[in-house]
Amino acid sequence: MVEKAIAALPDGIDKICLRGDSALYERELMRWLDEQAIGYAISADMSPQLAECIAALPEDHWKADQQEADAIREWAEVNYLPSDGIWRKDAVSPRRYLASFYR
Repeated sequence: MVEKAIAALPDGIDKICLRGDSALYERELMRWLDEQAIGYAISADMSPQLAECIAALPEDHWKADQQEADAIREWAEVNYLPSDGIWRKDAVSPRRYLASFYR
């Protein structure tokens, strides 16, 4: 479906970026997006391994996101490598995992 939607875009678009929820977190789709040089941000399901990596983040890794009177929003890059066996941190275009925190 994503391939069809992108193919239907009008001519003259120089850069395509995709944003999706965890339903789009599919290895084949992300591989195809990488091959097409299409930027993307896709939510990942919270696996026990990902949750463990987030919980282990030092306090100084969290960065302020938005100033709000009654809430704190922060984000951090997570040192996480999924166990799908096809992604490496030293890849030409490695995936980044970001966590957000709202309290």
